[in-house]
Amino acid sequence: MLIMNAPAFFSMSWGLIRKFIDPRTAQRIQVFSNTTKAMAALRKLVEEDEIPVDYGGTNISIKEAFVREASDPLLKRQEIEVLYVKRKGKTTFPRELTLNTNECMEIRVFTRSSSGASVSVKVGNKLIGKVNAKCTWAQSDDGTSTLLPQSTSVVSTLEGPGKVVIEMEDLDDTPSDRKAKLPRGYFLVVCNVRSKEG
Repeated sequence: MLIMNAPAFFSMSWGLIRKFIDPRTAQRIQVFSNTTKAMAALRKLVEEDEIPVDYGGTNISIKEAFVREASDPLLKRQEIEVLYVKRKGKTTFPRELTLNTNECMEIRVFTRSSSGASVSVKVGNKLIGKVNAKCTWAQSDDGTSTLLPQSTSVVSTLEGPGKVVIEMEDLDDTPSDRKAKLPRGYFLVVCNVRSKEG
């Protein structure tokens, strides 16, 4: 296993950590903070034409591979980001998404966060859609509550043209007795851009 782009403190700590791991397992793990050294190690294990261009190889990008693997012939591209929303904070998708005249976009948010977020989609300054993305709680047989992952449709068919901006704001709605125990604030935003039919 190669761990690439590791923070410098982790690389320095690896010497100590590996002493607590089975030697056969530790021998199979290489940690790199230096990108050049990491790529050299990767090229020893994998042929250049099998490495995606995202990682310095000559194969297709990961985004393009996802689109090719999809069973949707109208899917042109996907924009995918994991966004973190701090408690009582806001965040924005890292870039404006361009939607052309002959395209439409579906936006979904996936989460396991104990706190929900308000998700807004704008084209220009016009608000197109606003929903709350949050998990649901289920009561188990022993009386404890369990957090269930959730998928939320923000916009099902947004037609181009336009520049799309996605903003998120924390709802801070985690029950107070669970705030310290559960994950919060992480949301996977998936934007599928398709050709318009007909």
